[in-house]
Amino acid sequence: MIIYKNKLLVLWILALVFTIPLCVFDLFEYTLVTGIAFAFSFTLWLIAYIESKDENKIYKSNLKEILKTFDAVLIKVDEVPSIEKRNIIKVNSIEDLIDAQVEVRKPIFYYLDVNSCTFVLLDRREYCFFILRKNKDVVAVLDGMLREEEKKKQIRLERENRELDNYDKDSKILDGIENTTIIKFNNRSFVVSPIRDVEIPKEKKK
Repeated sequence: MIIYKNKLLVLWILALVFTIPLCVFDLFEYTLVTGIAFAFSFTLWLIAYIESKDENKIYKSNLKEILKTFDAVLIKVDEVPSIEKRNIIKVNSIEDLIDAQVEVRKPIFYYLDVNSCTFVLLDRREYCFFILRKNKDVVAVLDGMLREEEKKKQIRLERENRELDNYDKDSKILDGIENTTIIKFNNRSFVVSPIRDVEIPKEKKK
């Protein structure tokens, strides 16, 4: 997946393939050539290493490789698919997403942002996604959508809890009213009730 790691490995293998025969045939005679070969290979390795530190080049190379390799199942979209009423599943790599795609045989939608690319696989209520980022600090559009959805869920949960609390209170009040007894004695009313602070309307004088 990481192109530069493979590039470094290939360079070292080529260097060894080139220098080992020289050492075998005549180590002393080809000392200079061997030294030059190692210097050349080290220079190439150093260049590749420096390039590998450039996160922008790494990101673009990996993105290019993904789009080229999996072109047959990718569909570019202008906006990230909605996550509303979906079961969100985050995968760790594009390979994992491709494995899921093979199972469900649905296309993968991808949204290309400035420093990230979001890949989404939809199947019924499942929302499988992978985000390729330039670096770990990049915030993708889908990240914001997920945060907003989490806030909405929290608000709904708090509202449901309040409604449940109110329902419990109303139920207790209703139960208490059923068990409330009003006793009249000498033109006065006395309330015997499990409910506290119950106000009984005063009787109008005739």
